Amino acid sequence: MLHGNSGAGKTTIAKSILGFEDIEGKIMVNGSILADEEQLYGLYSFISSNDNLFDDTVKNNITLFSRNPDEEKYIEIVKKLSLKLSSNYLIDNEELNVSGGEKQKILLARALYIEYDLIVIDEALAAIDKTSADIIVKNILEMDKSMILFIDHNIDKELIKAFDEVIYV
Repeated sequence: MLHGNSGAGKTTIAKSILGFEDIEGKIMVNGSILADEEQLYGLYSFISSNDNLFDDTVKNNITLFSRNPDEEKYIEIVKKLSLKLSSNYLIDNEELNVSGGEKQKILLARALYIEYDLIVIDEALAAIDKTSADIIVKNILEMDKSMILFIDHNIDKELIKAFDEVIYV
């Protein structure tokens, strides 16, 4: 987890690791120098509050249009994230028919469903009430096999203990 005040550089650090920012020096992953962002392509999901959804069903947004979605996995993720929209609910970005909180839950569900090696969650729970966000973080940490880099400036002090490592910026 990267934790610190707004503007402290948490997002810049994450974007540098993922190759979104030009930096001086080298990034090492598991002892190997990361030459460029192509080495990470397809291995990570970067979720922020600015991401968009497809104009399609909730289920297709989560499963990325899988022809044979894993129903059991899909249901477990939707339940853990307390996603209230039905699988067939049609998202319309032009009409803005999904709340910010539900949008963020769908984006998180997608990352969990795809099982990326690394999931970077950058203030992506900001539109969700604090109690629900804390429950979602606990559920994500319990269920996911991915490495999670959680970036937040406003997380419950008790919940911070659930992370393997916390870097204060």
